[in-house]
Amino acid sequence: MNTPQDSSWGDEQTGAMPLLSPPMPPPMPPPGSSYDIGLSNTPLPPPPPYPPQPSYTSGTTQMPTAFVSNLRAEIRQLEGYFAKQTRKFRWYGTATLLCAAAVPVMVAADAWPWLVALSGAVAAISGSVQTLYRFQDSGLSAMSLANRLEAELVRYETGTMPYAGGPGGGNFNNLVDRVTTLREEASASFHGVWSSASIKS
Repeated sequence: MNTPQDSSWGDEQTGAMPLLSPPMPPPMPPPGSSYDIGLSNTPLPPPPPYPPQPSYTSGTTQMPTAFVSNLRAEIRQLEGYFAKQTRKFRWYGTATLLCAAAVPVMVAADAWPWLVALSGAVAAISGSVQTLYRFQDSGLSAMSLANRLEAELVRYETGTMPYAGGPGGGNFNNLVDRVTTLREEASASFHGVWSSASIKS
């Protein structure tokens, strides 16, 4: 007696699998739900706002604090520049004086001619370097700016005129304007120093 074959296991003779019906698509989500992919006419809720960013306008405390810190760092940098230029001025000036004074002494002592020539050459070179780079003038200009910036900062922090009332508010704007003016004047002074150095050289 022939028993019916289970179609789910295919044809035992050919080994062919039966055709399966395609799966049914999932049901559409209801409009406005969390699974809505935008096919419905219901608009999606707006995205959450970005976190507020810190404000750096003149009315906040961050900007005056950062400006004052940068101003102090600039004053220290100018003081360091003045010290470096002063050392160079003294070193080259001392070398010029010693070598120039040694020339007649070596000539009178009947020293080797090459030694006399070397001493004269060192004196000429060191003197020319001072004239070219203007170590003293540039250092004094930097120190002058540092002193003026520090004076303005002390007036601002102590509430001395023209910063009556102490730090903050409109006084901070006045400080920024005054510091900007001082920097522009210092820039013109530096330009004058280097312009005169290039003309002399």
